Formats: sequence, C-alpha cells, structure tokens
Amino acid sequence: MTLSAGAVVVDSRGAQTLARRVQPLRRWTEQVHVAQLVLAGLLGVGLGIAVLASGPQVERWKPALMAAMLGCVVMLIVQDVRKPLMAVILLDLPLQLDTWLGRRPLSEPLGWLNGYNISLTTIALVGLYGLWLIDWLSRAEALPRLRLRESWPLVAYVGCAVLSMVVARDAELSLYEIFMLVQLLLMYLYVVSTVRTRQDLLFVAVLLLVGLALEGAYMVLQRFTGLNMRLTGIANMVTEARSGQTQIERLGGTIGSPNTAAAYLSLLLAPALSLFVARSGRRHALLAAVAFVFGILGLIITFSRGGWTAFGVSTSLLCLLSWRRGWLPLKIPFIAACGIITAFLLFTNTISSRLFAGDAGAAYSRIPLMQLAMRMIRDHPFLGVGTNNFGLALKSYLTPEFAGIFVYVVHNKYLLVFAETGIGGLLFFLSFLFVTIWRGWQCWRSGDRLLASLGLGLTAGIIGQMAHMLVDIFNTRPQVESLWLVAALITALWQIAGQER
Repeated sequence: MTLSAGAVVVDSRGAQTLARRVQPLRRWTEQVHVAQLVLAGLLGVGLGIAVLASGPQVERWKPALMAAMLGCVVMLIVQDVRKPLMAVILLDLPLQLDTWLGRRPLSEPLGWLNGYNISLTTIALVGLYGLWLIDWLSRAEALPRLRLRESWPLVAYVGCAVLSMVVARDAELSLYEIFMLVQLLLMYLYVVSTVRTRQDLLFVAVLLLVGLALEGAYMVLQRFTGLNMRLTGIANMVTEARSGQTQIERLGGTIGSPNTAAAYLSLLLAPALSLFVARSGRRHALLAAVAFVFGILGLIITFSRGGWTAFGVSTSLLCLLSWRRGWLPLKIPFIAACGIITAFLLFTNTISSRLFAGDAGAAYSRIPLMQLAMRMIRDHPFLGVGTNNFGLALKSYLTPEFAGIFVYVVHNKYLLVFAETGIGGLLFFLSFLFVTIWRGWQCWRSGDRLLASLGLGLTAGIIGQMAHMLVDIFNTRPQVESLWLVAALITALWQIAGQER
C-alpha cells in the first residue's frame, strides 16, 4: 500500500509538471489561431476594397482574386496555416500562377521584365510574414529569429540592384525587377529562418519533388497528346526551332519558355537522385524515382542544350562523390540509364539534330551580345546601367559592325549582372553562389547520411546552374526563384548540421 500511494504521488506531481510545460505551448497555439483569424479578416477587407476599386477591370484580376479568397478561407479553417502557405510557394514554382501589373506596350521587347509580378507566391508570403509579425507583437515563445547575417551576400546583391536605379535610364523598368527580387529575398529569408528540423527539411524536399514530377508528367502529356491546359492564367509556350533540315518542336510546360523550364528541371534532378543516397525511406525513394524519370523526359522535351549541360554536370558530380564514399546504390545508375535510354529511343532523330546539326546561328548570335556587354561594362564599371535596363542601353552600342545581329538581352547571367549592377553587384552575386556551395560542402563533410546526401544533391544542382548561366539570361521568376529556394534549403541544412554538432 505504501508503494502504491507513493506511485500515486509521483504520478500526480508528474502530471502537474507536464501541465505547466504544456500550458505555454497551448497559449501560443491559441495566439497563432487568433492571429490567423485577424489576418484573414484584414485580407478579406482588403480584397473587398480592391474589387470595388477595380470596377469594370475586375475581370482582369479574377484569377488572383480567386486564389486570394481561397487563401482566406483556408486561413479560417486550418489551425496552423504555415505549412499550407509554404506548400503554395513550392508548388507555384512550376505552375507559375501569376499576373503582371503595370505592363507597358513595348514595340521592341528585348528580354527585360515588363510589369510588377503578382503571384500565389506573393500572396503566400504576405500571409507568412503577417503571421510572423503578429507572433512577434504577441511575444510568442517559439518565434524563429530572422537570420540576416547568414543571408548577407544575397541582401547585399539586392541592395546593389536597388542602388543601380540611380543611373537607370528607365527607373520604372528597374522597379519591375527589384519588386520581384525583394519578394524572392523574403522567401529566401523565411526558409533560412524557419526550416530548423529534419522534418521541415523533408517537407520542403518532398514538395519540390512533387512539383518536379507533376511538371515532367504534364510536359510528356503535352508532347504526345497535344494537351494545352489553361487554368487561371496558366499559358503554355510552344516554340519551334530549325536545326538543319529538321523542324524541332520545343515545349515549356506550364512554365512557358523551354529554356526556363529546362533550368527548373535540371536544377532538381540531382536532388531527386540524392534521396536514394540518403536512404530516407521507401516512400521517398519511390517519389524520387518517379520525379527523376518524368523530370528527365521533360528536360529532353525542352531541347535546351544549356539545360542538358547543367544536368550532366550536376548528376556526374553527385554520382562521383557518392561513389567515392561508398554511398552510391546500384539502382541510381540503373534508374539514370533507364531514363536517358528511354528519352533517346523516343527522340533519337530530334536529339541528334539538336546536338550535331546547324542551329541557324542561334549559338553564334550570343557572341556579339557578349561583346556589346563588355563594352557596356567598360563604360559603366561601378554602378552599371541600371537593373533591367540592359535592353534600353543596348541601342546606343549598336554600331555598324553589329548590323543585322540578334538584338536581345545578353545570354550570360554574369555579364548581365555586371553590366546592370556594376562590379559590386557581380561580386556579391558570386559571393552568394560560392558561399552557398561552401555550405553545401560542409554538409557533405558532416557524414550524416540524410544531411550530407541532400546537401550534395542540392549543391550539385547549383553548380550545374552556374554552367547554364554562361549561356542564358536567368532573369525570369522561375529561374531566380528556384535557384534562391535551393540555396536557402542548403543554408538551412548547414544550420541544422551545425546545431546537431
């Protein structure tokens, strides 16, 4: 009886201790839900005012308004809306559900951004930062810290883009790109600051692979059935290019441009393979296999030589380092070989024409643009000509020896950054890339199977993109957002590895 009574006393004390520990968490959860209700109400009122102010133009904004209304309903229903909002950002990356405000009629579109980009990502970021602000005002105990110090190269690069407005010929054009860069910087900061556990990490990685699988599957359907989906603003682009005597149909899926779609697909194929190396579970391995097969088929359909090069660089690096450590399962080369062989069997003639036949001067046309960019850099080395102003400044450099060339924004991201934002912008942009690679390498050296493998896959993807940047513009939202999102995930991995050490 004495022992039993003592046990009852101990259980009672344990229950009281547990109740004291749970009480702050319960109060914080209630505050979060109240914050969501307040934010949903404010957004609803704002949307109502926007509809009334739009008047007859409300039809133009119907897709964005419908998405925002749906978001408000979700915020009223779901207890913790942060993960659904983060899922919206990750899945909007391939879907590109967006619209452009302030578009101007341009007689000569030369590759610059034209308008303020408003997307599902924009709406989700407003919701996430609104909840974060309310948590900060209510002094929530579990509030994550905004990690600006870990993000300094990207913050400095965006600062150089803003500073270049001082010398821009058209400040409004600069604002178009800066508006997009600030949004994506906020996305980067949110991921770096809030992805703090392995569960958070796998949540983001799984949704990235779901988006990769869906985009690749849609492109395959588009290629073989002629499917052309138009849903709340999704517009597909089909371009044709001649290689010798062969007519090549290039598809861009829901993303639009074939080169842009190739950049998105090639960036995520190495991380898909890295889940096999990580051995994170059978379901993750199955998802990675499906995403890789559909992703590589979609990449082939784009017929982007830059995207193919990025894929070759990233997957070769991943397989080589994994093999040297003894972590490369035999099924990885088997799956990669199956995907590549299937693609070649389906598109043998087209791939051969794209690689070996003439391309009507498409590759050579990049060289005069690089020469013009070097002249521009020589004349404006410190502040550049203003972000998103390369096309405008280009006209004054078209001397007679460049008559008849393809006039467009230079197809080299590094020269474009240097020409538009000056030496400071280029140095900070390169710092952002190399710091991210160093952090990914530190994750690989940690030896932890999950963190090391994912860190290597994501880092290999960025190295492949750096090769692709030598021959493409990389100024559209899908390209910039996917690159910065993967870089943010690497930084989050690096922080998790450091905390566990």
